[in-house]
Amino acid sequence: MLAITTKETVAVKFAPALKQQVREYLAHYARLATQRKALADELQAVGIRIEEAFARAKEEHALDQGVEVNGFKLKRVTSTTSRLDIDYLTKEFGVTAGMLEAATVTKPRRPYLKITAPGTTSEE
Repeated sequence: MLAITTKETVAVKFAPALKQQVREYLAHYARLATQRKALADELQAVGIRIEEAFARAKEEHALDQGVEVNGFKLKRVTSTTSRLDIDYLTKEFGVTAGMLEAATVTKPRRPYLKITAPGTTSEE
């Protein structure tokens, strides 16, 4: 099966006042996004330093059970992810693409506005 993705560009004319207002909002968004990235990096660094401090004190097991320090609750959270192995299903159990498609339920989600600032990727 061959999948083709197309992208259509549509030119939309904005009133000058709306265009200026949206530019201001986007400039504000870009400033906030930069701050968010810097804060996220710093928060992650602080978390690493806390884990290292517990490790130096040979108390890292306490993080697995959870501790409270000055009202802050600290707990090491480990997670896993799982996904359905479609290749395994088709090879081992003879499940066909049609069966998978018939068993797939699609539900709409709440729409949101995705904003990608120039020079960034959509994952940031």
